[in-house]
Amino acid sequence: MTLAQSRWTVLLATTLLYSTLPTPGRADGEVWGLDISESSTGGVLSASRGDLGFGATVTDYEGGVSAGLSLSRSLPYTFGVEGLQLSAGGGLGFSYDDEENGFSDPKVGLSAGVQRYRPTEFGSIFWQVSFSTISQARFTQLQIGFDEPGLSLAVSYGASTEYEESSISVSKRLRESPVSLRVGWRVNAEEVFVGFTVNTY
Repeated sequence: MTLAQSRWTVLLATTLLYSTLPTPGRADGEVWGLDISESSTGGVLSASRGDLGFGATVTDYEGGVSAGLSLSRSLPYTFGVEGLQLSAGGGLGFSYDDEENGFSDPKVGLSAGVQRYRPTEFGSIFWQVSFSTISQARFTQLQIGFDEPGLSLAVSYGASTEYEESSISVSKRLRESPVSLRVGWRVNAEEVFVGFTVNTY
């Protein structure tokens, strides 16, 4: 599978995963998007339905494709902190290796996360931390949004037994639409990436 072919695989898989969600009328909200750099392409999807959360990721890199699915439930603990949300659940991970020309055995694991969204006078502040027992994956992100001129700045860090990456990015919302365009820098890979996000929350 060439890099171009696997990028089309990522696009198709992301679209199929999004189409399997319940109808928007029942949705609390969804975030999905795509980032492309010189060496990789990644798609992500996150949606909430009441106390349930669904997530999916697909990453194409030079050498293969990896993907993951997760299902979580919000926990009824806020400790008096406005906007705080705790969650726990499980997930499934698998990958395709170009050299071995085959899929790996699926990995099943548990996950936990904490996040907080706080409105501010200028916009909003959002942060999250998550962990999964699948490949000891962990992720943290801080995002600061500015209502005017519709910009948001984000820094993130993700790592597992198979990778490590930090990034910084700036996003611009397209008028009043849920679509934002994004450009950023992958610190470890030393690459620029571009992408988009659709946020219906």
